[in-house]
Amino acid sequence: MVLALFLVPAAARAGTYDVVACDAAPGGASGSWTGMASALMSTGAKCPTGLAEQNGIRAGARVDAGTAPPFSYATQSFDAPDGASIVSLEAQFMLHRKANYWSVGIFADGRMILGCPPNDANDLCLWSTAWPGTSRSFSFPQGVHRVYAQTACGGASGCATGPPDSAPYYDRASIRLYSATVRVRDDSTPAVTDLGDGRLTDGTWQAGSRAIGYAASDNVGIRSTRLYVDGRQRDDLQHACDFTRRIPCADVGRARYTIDTQALADGPHELRLEATDTAGNVGALVRSFNSDNTPPDAPEEVTVDGGEGWRAVNGFRLAWENTDSAAPIAAVHYELCDTTAGGCVQGERRAEGVTSIDDLRVPEPGDYTVRLWLEDAAGNFNDGNRSPAVHLRFDDVPPGRAEPALREGWTNAAEIDEPIAMGEGQIVPVSGIGGYSVTVDGSDPDATVDVRGNSYPLARLPQGATRVRARAVSGAGVPSPFVGEATIRVDRTPPVTAAPGAPDPGAWQSQPVVLTLRGADQAELAGMDPAPAGEPTESGGYIEYRVDGADPERVRGEAAAVTLEEDGGHVVSFHAVDAAGNASAERTVRVRIDRTPPELVVFEATDRVDPRAIRVAAADSTSGIASGAIQIRRAGSGGGWRALATRRHGSRFVAQFDDDRLTGLWELRATVVDRAGNRAVGDRRRGGSPALVDAGSLRGTTRLSAGIVQAHASSRAQPLTAATVGFGRRAQARGSLLRAGGTPVAGAVVEVWSRPAMAGAAARLVRRVRTSSTGGFAYPVPAGTSRTLRFRYAGSAALRPAASNVTVRVPAAITIGADRHSASNGQAVTFSGRLRSRPIPAAGKVIDLQAFYRGRWRTFATPRAASGGRWHYRYRFGATRGRLVYRFRVLVRPEASYPYARGYSKTTAVTVRG
Repeated sequence: MVLALFLVPAAARAGTYDVVACDAAPGGASGSWTGMASALMSTGAKCPTGLAEQNGIRAGARVDAGTAPPFSYATQSFDAPDGASIVSLEAQFMLHRKANYWSVGIFADGRMILGCPPNDANDLCLWSTAWPGTSRSFSFPQGVHRVYAQTACGGASGCATGPPDSAPYYDRASIRLYSATVRVRDDSTPAVTDLGDGRLTDGTWQAGSRAIGYAASDNVGIRSTRLYVDGRQRDDLQHACDFTRRIPCADVGRARYTIDTQALADGPHELRLEATDTAGNVGALVRSFNSDNTPPDAPEEVTVDGGEGWRAVNGFRLAWENTDSAAPIAAVHYELCDTTAGGCVQGERRAEGVTSIDDLRVPEPGDYTVRLWLEDAAGNFNDGNRSPAVHLRFDDVPPGRAEPALREGWTNAAEIDEPIAMGEGQIVPVSGIGGYSVTVDGSDPDATVDVRGNSYPLARLPQGATRVRARAVSGAGVPSPFVGEATIRVDRTPPVTAAPGAPDPGAWQSQPVVLTLRGADQAELAGMDPAPAGEPTESGGYIEYRVDGADPERVRGEAAAVTLEEDGGHVVSFHAVDAAGNASAERTVRVRIDRTPPELVVFEATDRVDPRAIRVAAADSTSGIASGAIQIRRAGSGGGWRALATRRHGSRFVAQFDDDRLTGLWELRATVVDRAGNRAVGDRRRGGSPALVDAGSLRGTTRLSAGIVQAHASSRAQPLTAATVGFGRRAQARGSLLRAGGTPVAGAVVEVWSRPAMAGAAARLVRRVRTSSTGGFAYPVPAGTSRTLRFRYAGSAALRPAASNVTVRVPAAITIGADRHSASNGQAVTFSGRLRSRPIPAAGKVIDLQAFYRGRWRTFATPRAASGGRWHYRYRFGATRGRLVYRFRVLVRPEASYPYARGYSKTTAVTVRG
């Protein structure tokens, strides 16, 4: 790089740059300051200073040159570039004068910022930095366009330039800059222009290496340019700059960047070309371009309009689907090859997004293949990415005569075609015989192919005698000018079979069965006539049948009779064959015969687990058991039989003997019917003894006892079957479940039912408890209303049920209070309280308000407690003499709609004075 040959500026803030001069610049260059002087004044620069005070960038009076005219001046100035401004000056300097008519100083846009103004009080004026090595800085926050050092004559009669001064000054008035650094501010951005002399941004798809030509300009010059593609820097150029000049860097008149698009992903890209000016401002040119360096894959789904078969017209249209490609498809290439003679030719078609070739032709009749490959808009293609070959087949030569074969006799459904072939020596074109146009109505065949291959499907012929005519058509669809013909007889319909009078296949028959098997053919076809005598049965119509899979039997003609006698299920399969050899589908007739009643009807022994169950075993080895019924009658009565509800479980019938209602000894009988209707009756057990049931010996009896256990009673005290339990209190109920002999029933479930002591109330199941190993059980009675508890054992298959009732009485609970406990005769007292025992009838509950008077409690009022339980009553005393203490209480009487026993409140006292 050439940067090393130029001066480097001091560090500057963004948007600024520094211009150096004299000792601040390497080599002492001072090209950025411009000197101007009038008569008897002088400017000059001697840099580097060599640490001599008389050197530097000078503006002053000539030494001893006479008298300078008024307003004479000498100036060294720095002017900011157009559009820029000066933000600071850093300098080492010395300025002085010997007479006050001289003006010496540093100015910014005409304003003195430091120096000696003219005609002030002092002749001698001196300003100097501690030189060498010390600088002074001046900042210009508003922006200044010109900074200058100036010596000027301010005397009205002129200014003397002599005599010369002694060292170190020599001159009468001057200013010297030993070093100067001017900071220039520039906020404008560079302009970047696309010169259009490269292909990269011309709007077409790019491949390989491409260039973009550009120019960049700025009021302070261009320091560098950079190229970004998709946000990533790809290249940069640093330009030569001299920071001893006001405009350190030059504009870029013409330059070029080159991009290798193969290093980029295929597709669209953004190009950003940035130019940075001397002050660090960045301007940009943004362009987009598309690149693609990947050849397209082979086209897909290549098809030939009309298919790849033979055709009689030499003209083909190919269509395909283009594969994904960044750049659009611009052309298709093809190679056409003769599959028989060999040799290939190539060609192409160009069109944007081309997906078809509409006008492809082959040189002459024959079979050709064509393969395609694609080219994209960037010029990428690879002839190795070829499509699979498709065929182009062309043939316009007509074939010779077709000849259908002639058959004797009837053809049947098994004979599926009639041979058709080309006559010997007839022309067969290169496309072969594509098929035949066939008519059966006497008309001439056209060029439509009705039959492909070398046979005519007989299924297309009507049944009966038909005149068949045929014309050959080439594989390309060119018809022959000749027609061949023959007459053919067809019967493809099998005869119809029937077995009239056959029984229901699901029903069992108790008598022998004779089946008639028949076959019938359609009118005007081959028929069911038998073969002539002396010829095989198969030469005519016949019936063929098999019984239970035995060897088949054949009977000539249209009917056959079959007799079935043996017990069991029989399967008779048969079909009919007509004189043309068409066989009907095999038909099956099923017959079930059972002429024997059930062989087993016997009562099983009593089941110890469930002694009430009456079980009958039954069997029928042929048709099987259909139904059964178990009956009973009182032993020795000779009366009618009573049917029991009978259930079937497989080969057994079960009924339940109700020993709760029936007593004594009973006879048993069972009737069993098989599926053929044969009936058998049994009244014996397996050992041969009569089947009897003793109702009293089936299940054991049980005894259940229960009662309320008193809170402080001894452990030997018997539970009470009726007990009073205080309101809001719990109780304990206990009981036991024993067999008749006192043996406990352990692990049994006892149900606890509760019915409130209220009219119309229903009992509900509230608990299930289980008996212990001793047969005992317990039930914690919760607080509640008066009620009846019923403890119930439902019994089991071996034990009878038992139950016991327990009455729980709960007194009603009510409170009483008075609003005052002392009163005078004539004053009233309000009594109130709350009925605590619920539920309370919706209409409320009448209560008795009582007073103890003359030795007993007397009711003097009957207020009503509301449905919420609250009550009150106001009573006025009027007949008291002297001082008396009255006691009061509330009585709650039982009633049908209130489930509590009689209850009383506590007493309250009122003292009355009369």
